[in-house]
Amino acid sequence: MPLSKSILAGPILRRSTKNRICVWLALTQELDITLEILDANSPNRIGLSNPMDMEQCRFQLGKNLYIYLLQAYPLVPDTFFPFGQVLSYRFLDVTGQELLDFKAAGLVYANYAYPHFHIAEQLGSILHGSCRKPHGAKGEDCMLAGDAILEAAHATGTLGPDLLLLTGDQIYADDVDTSLLYLLKSQAPNLLGYSEAMPGAAETELTPVLPETIPLAGRANLIKQAGFSSSEAANHLMGFGEFAAMYIYVFGNAPQWPLATWATVKASQAFTTEQEAVLEQSALAVAEFNKTLGRIRRLMANIPTYMIFDDHDVTDDWNITGHWYDKVRTSPLGQRIVANALAAYWAFQGWGNDPENFDTDMIKAIINFTNQSAPSPEVNELYDLTTWKHRGWSYSIPTQPPIIAMDSRTQRQPDNAYYPPRLLDRYALDWLRLEWSKLNYRHQNQAGLYPVLIATTPVIGFSPIEKLTQMALWLVSTLEDKPLVKWLENVFGYKSILTETIVNNFDAEAWSSNFDGFTDLQNTLLHKMQLDKCLFLSGDVHYAFSTTGFYRSNGYNGLPKQLGCCQLTSSSLRNEPEGKQKEALTYLSQHDHAKTKITNWWNFSNRWQLEHELIHASNGNRVLEDCNLGQVEFKDGLPVAHKLWTGATTSIDFQIPHF
Repeated sequence: MPLSKSILAGPILRRSTKNRICVWLALTQELDITLEILDANSPNRIGLSNPMDMEQCRFQLGKNLYIYLLQAYPLVPDTFFPFGQVLSYRFLDVTGQELLDFKAAGLVYANYAYPHFHIAEQLGSILHGSCRKPHGAKGEDCMLAGDAILEAAHATGTLGPDLLLLTGDQIYADDVDTSLLYLLKSQAPNLLGYSEAMPGAAETELTPVLPETIPLAGRANLIKQAGFSSSEAANHLMGFGEFAAMYIYVFGNAPQWPLATWATVKASQAFTTEQEAVLEQSALAVAEFNKTLGRIRRLMANIPTYMIFDDHDVTDDWNITGHWYDKVRTSPLGQRIVANALAAYWAFQGWGNDPENFDTDMIKAIINFTNQSAPSPEVNELYDLTTWKHRGWSYSIPTQPPIIAMDSRTQRQPDNAYYPPRLLDRYALDWLRLEWSKLNYRHQNQAGLYPVLIATTPVIGFSPIEKLTQMALWLVSTLEDKPLVKWLENVFGYKSILTETIVNNFDAEAWSSNFDGFTDLQNTLLHKMQLDKCLFLSGDVHYAFSTTGFYRSNGYNGLPKQLGCCQLTSSSLRNEPEGKQKEALTYLSQHDHAKTKITNWWNFSNRWQLEHELIHASNGNRVLEDCNLGQVEFKDGLPVAHKLWTGATTSIDFQIPHF
């Protein structure tokens, strides 16, 4: 079976609906592959991909990198794949012979021959998590809890969770362990077939930058010159090949690229004594992460998996302010790094969420760029422009309740170049309304229908931390309004430096950091989409909690309306807070009153109010600082429990009151 030796990443089961089932792969060669869908309880074939569509389902993105999104449709015209029934899939060649031994590849549960999954109409249980950094903790990767849950379900003959939702920071492009970058740098040229050159940080720098020639842990100054603000940028990914290699690694490392030991890395170049102490511990953490990657690969092969980016998939603080965007956009190097990150995100994450979201112009620009025989300014410019300006990263899943993933990174609206922007501009909010209208129509305007909204940053956050950020922003903005401060900042060329410092240091990207943006979203849900409840799923913050509450504001007729909100946050899979940060979080969670009320009582014409309350978990706490994987359980269409798995058999449980 030749396919096994060609696989770089996958298979990953992606968008799976009654109309179409998608399976993603990354291979080293071009093959004609047919995806066959089987009734797992019989030998019956019920779905097949069309061999004539192969050219639209396979793209070459380097000499030894081919990305596939195989798409199977029901065999019988005008029929659908069944809901709630166990299905399986396999790969066939043009002669009908099987291409992969799934059992030998370690991709199945319970001694099955093929991966098993199901398509849910009404949600019963979903897994969600975020922030998975290979060197982010000394313990196990909490994605392993998902593998354990599926293993137990298959052992008992039950269906198990319906979906896996990865809600941001699937990779850490800015914060890369040195031993891991050692591996990625060696594999990137092999994938592309050439050494990737990057433009200089400034327009006047004509000499190309060669990432593979930069010493390990030596990229921070160059990255800063390109306008980035990450504080952990010493090993920042730069080239498309490096981003691709990172995804291949974290998605299971199918080719089993050998991870270098710290001794090997240390012998490759000189490090300071201070660097050595930190880098050795980091390398040990990655070595632990490396041991269980096969189980992560098995998990994603057996459950429909959806993803959305947050900042670290590109870089820390990505588009945190309008000024950040302008600095990076006007740096040739900064512009290219973001373009590479977005192109890799499309290939390894975005495409499988919904293939219809991506226009042929952007795909063609990515293909032309990654397969250049010689650098072309025209090809490069089109690549940068199409990736930066694409707006189709959001998507929806037609389950019941429906799921809508919101891109709040590329559609921001800065009202002030240095202040936290609105996280969704008016066009993004219009898209949200349109998507809900289509989903609502599909469900025939069912009474009580509401959306599950994936918002990478919690819409309703942990109030003690958010209040500290709001106070800091108010103080510096008040200070910078003083004529003398403005004059001094302009004289020394540091316009709004105080606000920018607070925004970066406090990571001020919460919805509450810009109340205009927060109320734009809530009023869209309440008044324009006519919702009375919604569920937010989030990550990002490196701790977890569950909260319920309501948002109330005046409608168009002047009468108050109310939106019931449930916010479930799971973070992180492998990047828990440490030291003083963890101590502060523990202290705040213990002394928080749980109930919070925010209102603009002084505004008589457009008054609004948010009240919410943290739910106590089964261990008595309201906030979890440990690494975790979230599991939401539904009953009759409503969420009833939020489990936070801290290990394969250990969970902290939140019982959700009716909202």
